[in-house]
Amino acid sequence: MLAMRLTSVATERATTGNTQNHEGIELLNHYGISYLYHITHINNLPSILASGLLSHSLAHQQCDLTDISDLEVNARRTLKDPIFRRHLHEYVPTYFTPRNPMSYLRRELANELVILKLNRELLLQADSLFTDGNAACCQTHFFNNLNALDQLDWDCLNSRYWNDYIGGKRKRCAEMLIPNSIKTQNIMQIAVNGSSTLRTALQSTGKSISVVLQPELFF
Repeated sequence: MLAMRLTSVATERATTGNTQNHEGIELLNHYGISYLYHITHINNLPSILASGLLSHSLAHQQCDLTDISDLEVNARRTLKDPIFRRHLHEYVPTYFTPRNPMSYLRRELANELVILKLNRELLLQADSLFTDGNAACCQTHFFNNLNALDQLDWDCLNSRYWNDYIGGKRKRCAEMLIPNSIKTQNIMQIAVNGSSTLRTALQSTGKSISVVLQPELFF
């Protein structure tokens, strides 16, 4: 009798989990989310392929990285998120769109950057967060329920540029925050801006991950 009851509970949990995943996928489709995006320097690709994407805190403990982050913004990311009370540096930051103010400010480095296109189902992780803007801004709100995706300004996120939107610079940097690390198998594709970066990336990946030339994702 006990074994039957335990089986019933396990089946109920599995059914609930499958339903939630299905509903989550439907929301991702509704908002046109194909990938999440992480922008990094080509020099960091070998260590990322070896160890996965690490949070700022872990990466700077374990790796010698080429850091393209803004020092002033990074100083504000020592704050804790309001939901799980983790420091922002304990998350791997990803974006809903790669063409944003962060990449615009590094446009002179475009041929040295790669855009990692990540598995969108990372959004389904229960311990992940997303924001309606740059996580380091005090006006930004944090969420961990996919139903709150309607709080993001999708017109701003999907537009070619953000200047026509009130608070567009902040909103365009809406983030998905993954705690600690993202496994290499969640890197679905790597986008580059030019042929020289393409060759370097292909040498690093050994064709284990698709590398594509997509200058339209860069400035």
